Amino acid sequence: NRFVHLCRTYRELEEWLGEAREPDVRPVRAILSTYEQAHALADQERKRLDFGLAPGRQLLEALEERVGIKVFALDLEDGVSGASIHSALVGPAVLLNRTHPPGRQAFTLAHEYFHLLTQGRVARSKGQQSLHLCEAQPPGARKDRAEQLADQFAGRLLLPPEHFVERLRLLRREDGTIDRLDLIGLARYFGVSVQSVFVELAVLKLVPWDEAKRAYGDPELQDQILQMGGEQALEPTRFRRVAVKAFLAERISRTRLAELLEVNVADVDGEVRHFGGGEPGRGVKIALPR
Repeated sequence: NRFVHLCRTYRELEEWLGEAREPDVRPVRAILSTYEQAHALADQERKRLDFGLAPGRQLLEALEERVGIKVFALDLEDGVSGASIHSALVGPAVLLNRTHPPGRQAFTLAHEYFHLLTQGRVARSKGQQSLHLCEAQPPGARKDRAEQLADQFAGRLLLPPEHFVERLRLLRREDGTIDRLDLIGLARYFGVSVQSVFVELAVLKLVPWDEAKRAYGDPELQDQILQMGGEQALEPTRFRRVAVKAFLAERISRTRLAELLEVNVADVDGEVRHFGGGEPGRGVKIALPR
């Protein structure tokens, strides 16, 4: 309910500021059924959005700023990774679990982007849902086909196979192994979780699944991830910037801005400065080419 309410508020702020946008989400018309089709869609979107070799580092900003997807991060219970909706009222939107590591949030964002692109057009799936919830499956339960393809899409989008293998070749030692610290660095390079790196190693059949699970679950590796400072933060910013602009335009109060940004009223001035805000009406007039 809070997610939907925030989406409506976001749209309202955009309309007040004259910044309501037409999203550039290009829905898939065909019915998808295979991993290969999910991979092809990921390749198409990576090329269309010009993500380059490390899409995970650009995905959030690209979806917020270029595609026009509303993205929020809230504290959710651990079993829920996120959610997505696409309605005529608020447009496409994605919710991420802020308590999850940034690399996992990036995967969730890519996963939910698949659902926004396909809108339930997956064979042998539940079909279109007004609100898609990404939550953990009960033990022994089989994933819905749309969830399987969304995972395949996300992995392919965030870790382009050819470049991933190229990076592995550079890191491989003479004995054929790769140092675990280098795998942590590889995850950071691609902007994904270390777990995603191990999953991709197994998907590409570079290591057996059991070995990938065992290596990732090694307590020493987990300690090394923490010692290296965890993963880089993933922070949606466009909603916060729009809220600050609405405050400067005197459309919302200081108290309301603090509520939307989840800060104390005393911290509002710092948030305004952080987003480059100053006195209202001091814009720069420019003449764009025709």
